[in-house]
Amino acid sequence: MKTFSGRYIMDKNGVQESYPKAWTLQDVQRALSCGDIGMIQIQSNSGYTIDGHACSASGLSIGGGLGFPVEVNGQIEVATHFRRYLLPWIEDANDDTLERVLVQIDPEAIDFVSIVHEEDAQPQKQFIAVFSDGGIITTIKMGTDLRELILYMQTQCDDRFDPETDDARIFDSLENEVYVLPSPGALETENLGVYYCSNCQQAERVHVVQRVFCTSCGTRMERLDTLG
Repeated sequence: MKTFSGRYIMDKNGVQESYPKAWTLQDVQRALSCGDIGMIQIQSNSGYTIDGHACSASGLSIGGGLGFPVEVNGQIEVATHFRRYLLPWIEDANDDTLERVLVQIDPEAIDFVSIVHEEDAQPQKQFIAVFSDGGIITTIKMGTDLRELILYMQTQCDDRFDPETDDARIFDSLENEVYVLPSPGALETENLGVYYCSNCQQAERVHVVQRVFCTSCGTRMERLDTLG
């Protein structure tokens, strides 16, 4: 399991104590799920990509409701803030507002990971995925990252999934239904995709277009039904 050099900072009423720490990806995920925030520092001669476009910066903020960094096809994928005028699909060079984007990083390009824990940090939302086979619940999986639960559900339910007898859906901690797995072929029939907003932490079925933006906050949404 790869580890990254870094530090863990305890913030108590504005007084900080810093400790050296070697982070695994799972360590980072656990810390962020407890409400911690942090930064991934990138090697000076390296960079990352957004939608296949090469970008570079000294560091990327993580946590604070952005979701967790995960490993996808050998890359570290993480949601972070980016100035809009630096994004390749933004034409207004004066638009310096922040947008949440998905970034892909070569693990070898990560130089340092800093995580800050504040005493009053709030845990992230909790979600629960429930699978039933012929009306009998067979699998329950809990997590704080809705995106990852959706991708997990897509990989666990194949073409044998029968919408007449089987069921797969995700609820939040208040028992509100937040996602239902589409029936096989249903998305293609209506030219729909499953799109996810990392800011609002919600998924929607939307007609497939080149780019989809969240109707609630304006963040560009990621299409999930083509992943995993």
